[in-house]
Amino acid sequence: MRILIPTDFSKSADKAIDFAVNISKKIKGSQLLLLHTYIPIQTGFLSREVQKKDEEITRERLELKLGFIKSNILKKYKGINLKEYLVKGANPEAITDFAVKMRADMIVMGTKGASGVKEVLIGSVSSNVIKSTKKPVIIIPENYKFKPVKKISFATDYRDEDMNALNDLKRISESLNAKVEVIHFSEPELEDKLEDYKINFYGQKIKSKHKFKNITFKRIKGDDFTDTLTDYERKNNIDMIAMVTYRRKGFFNLLFDKSLTKKIACHIQIPLLVLH
Repeated sequence: MRILIPTDFSKSADKAIDFAVNISKKIKGSQLLLLHTYIPIQTGFLSREVQKKDEEITRERLELKLGFIKSNILKKYKGINLKEYLVKGANPEAITDFAVKMRADMIVMGTKGASGVKEVLIGSVSSNVIKSTKKPVIIIPENYKFKPVKKISFATDYRDEDMNALNDLKRISESLNAKVEVIHFSEPELEDKLEDYKINFYGQKIKSKHKFKNITFKRIKGDDFTDTLTDYERKNNIDMIAMVTYRRKGFFNLLFDKSLTKKIACHIQIPLLVLH
């Protein structure tokens, strides 16, 4: 499995690197691709020769930073397969194009970039990568401390996109030897028998189509999705939440609404696996 880790040398990016390195130890034959992208400074006030020299100096400085990170990882973790890459280009295209070129199986990113804007749940680069790629993306919270991923909760709304995305979830969960729990949120006033029938019916479809080794199904009830999911995650030792992005308006799109980002950022403190 090839795991792409874009870095801007921020603390948040370091969290993503730490997570990716730790899960790679469990995935046989995994390879880490450490990527930094940059845009050379271009101005009409300097000659081409001077700008070229400045870019060479910039590349040398960035290569040293990447080399330093790689060196520290290899000293700390034996047997890690890691390669560093420095690519010229603007994000998110530089990241998503590189992911396709290198046939990455997933992308691991931090929640906040070097700008450190506290009210942003998912940094602009991360959110644009999620919107632009078809690869699974794992978002790591800024204050997250690594622990083995043993249980993944997949939140579903019974959409076709959810069923299609389960191929990636199956591959990732089985690589990590993690249990998958499919959960569906519904409001308390909805009829229990009907809602229970829906989750059981959906569960049978999943079992029939995807053949998960270790999967369970559950309905969770509450008045607010975010509060209910967060409370459930904390009380049930969930190690990762998985969700699907929808091209049309859906819950994940609401994550970028300013009225919700502060609330969610304060609550969700485990990795978020974004599927497509």
